[in-house]
Amino acid sequence: MKSFKFKIKSIRIIIRRRIIKQFIKLTKPKEMKETSGYWPDMSYKDDTLIFRKKEFETTTLDDFTSKEKHETINIIGSGPSVNEIDKNLLQDKANIFLNGAISIAKENKLPILCLIIMDSTFIKNRFDLIKSIEEPCHLFLNLSSACAIAERDPSILEKHKITIFKISKGEHSNFFNHNESYFSKNLNHGIFDGGTVMSVAIQLAFHFSPKAVYLLGLDINNSTEPRFYETKNHKLKSGLLKDYEKKILPFMTLSKKCYKRKNISLFNCSPVSKLPYDIIAYSDIYKKTNTN
Repeated sequence: MKSFKFKIKSIRIIIRRRIIKQFIKLTKPKEMKETSGYWPDMSYKDDTLIFRKKEFETTTLDDFTSKEKHETINIIGSGPSVNEIDKNLLQDKANIFLNGAISIAKENKLPILCLIIMDSTFIKNRFDLIKSIEEPCHLFLNLSSACAIAERDPSILEKHKITIFKISKGEHSNFFNHNESYFSKNLNHGIFDGGTVMSVAIQLAFHFSPKAVYLLGLDINNSTEPRFYETKNHKLKSGLLKDYEKKILPFMTLSKKCYKRKNISLFNCSPVSKLPYDIIAYSDIYKKTNTN
C-alpha cells in the first residue's frame, strides 16, 4: 500500500512540475527557464535552503573544500566497468559517488566524501536509492535535484549534510576556457556542465587540491547498456554518446590541462572507455586481481 501511495504522489509531483515548466515557458522571461525544476517551491539565500518556508542548513562550498584534505580522490560513476573494480581497494579512501553509484557504498561499506546529483530525473526514477542511504552523508546538489528530493521527502535534507552548487555557462573570468568548453576557477561562480555529472565532480575534486584523482566508470562506449546498478528491464536512458563530441571530449581535454597546471594527476580507470587515453591516462590501480 505504501509503495502504491508513493507512486501516486510521485505522478502528481511530475505532472505539477510539467505544468510549472509550461507556465514559465509561456509567461516568464527566457532566463527563468532553468528555474523550472524548483520554482516556486525552493530558494537558496544566505547559505540557507528554503523549501515551502521550511529552512535547511547547508555547508558552503568554501567550507566543504577547505576542511577536507585528501591526497587521493576517487570519482565513481555508473558505467558497467565498475563491476570489474576491486571494491576493497576503495576502503579508507575519499570517494565521490555520482547518482546511483552510491549503491556500492552501502553494499561494500565504503566511505563517502559526497554524493553528487545534478539531474532531477534520476531522483524521479530512482528515489529508492536515495531513500536507502542509512548513514548521514554529504549531498552535493543543485536546486532542481534538491527540490526533487524535498518534494518526495524533505526529511532527507534534514538527515544529510547539504551543499548547493549552481551550473554556469562559463564565459567569464572565473573559468578556464578552451574550444567553447569551460572549467571553474571558483565554485562560488558556478560549475560548468561538461555533458556529464562526472564533469561536476572533476571540477569539485580539483578544488580539494589532492595529488591524484581517479575516474571510475567513465565508460561512455557502453552507455546504452544498463548502469552497473541497473537491470535491462529497469534502466534510464543515457545521453553520453550524443554529448560526447561537442561536450564531453572538449571538457575532458580542458580538464587535463587544468589539472596539469595545478600538478594534480588525473587518471581514467575504465578499461573500455571511449575517451582516448592520450587525453586522460589509463590506470588499472583498482582492477580486480586473479587470485586463483
